[in-house]
Amino acid sequence: MTGPAQTVGSNLRRLRLARGLSLVELGRLSGLAKGTLTQLEAGRANPTIETLQALAGALGAGLPDLVAQPPPSIAEVVRADEGPITSGRTLHGRLLNRSHLGSMISELFALRLTAGSMHHAQSHAPGVVEQLFVIEGTIVIGPDDHTETLGPGDFVRFPADRPHSYGAPDTEAHGLLWLLFPTLPTAAVTLRPMPSDEGAIGAVEGLVARDPAPPPPVGRAVSSQSGGRPAHPDMPRVLPHPPVRGRRPTSRTVPGPNPDRPKPPGPGR
Repeated sequence: MTGPAQTVGSNLRRLRLARGLSLVELGRLSGLAKGTLTQLEAGRANPTIETLQALAGALGAGLPDLVAQPPPSIAEVVRADEGPITSGRTLHGRLLNRSHLGSMISELFALRLTAGSMHHAQSHAPGVVEQLFVIEGTIVIGPDDHTETLGPGDFVRFPADRPHSYGAPDTEAHGLLWLLFPTLPTAAVTLRPMPSDEGAIGAVEGLVARDPAPPPPVGRAVSSQSGGRPAHPDMPRVLPHPPVRGRRPTSRTVPGPNPDRPKPPGPGR
């Protein structure tokens, strides 16, 4: 597979299977038809940028994951003069490998720090982890509020979702740096429920245990001491029955003289 369509098809199938998704499930997540996905995985269709973005979002991946050359099926060798270079005034990194590891993306760099240097890095996204193995020299590394000093053979792992630093206080230092980026875990894939698809709704709601909803109250009974308000806050308010024409409700007060309460004298009496 050497053409762009074949490359996208191979990556799409690999990422879909790695996340445990069927073509139908991926179609629901991306909004694409199953037939379109079949053509894409077979390398017989050229996807638009909108299609690639929809697939990347559904798979929890990036566009480079879909268009880059897929991992080889045999041993992959990176020579000493190969690999993308990331260089700065104090830090030199060479990307050796980038691969998917379940719910994580791993990037491995050969790291070189100049003598007396200190490199300050910004925060990565939540969940990103960095790991360093020191090969030669002394390296000061870690979050800015808690750095560690490491020598040859030492290893450190720390959360990189906060400002952190790399430094070689004495001589030039070398190490291997791993960056782990979280992707969308299979268990967290949320299917877009369709109005008539009870199975999809059950798959989403099954991720969280819920107590059964209490049955609605039966009848029109209302507490006589609450003024027409329900006795329980979860019960809907029930209005009293309207009076029947030709009959007075028993709760209505009939105006007129009361023999137990004499009429007060009026003016002049």
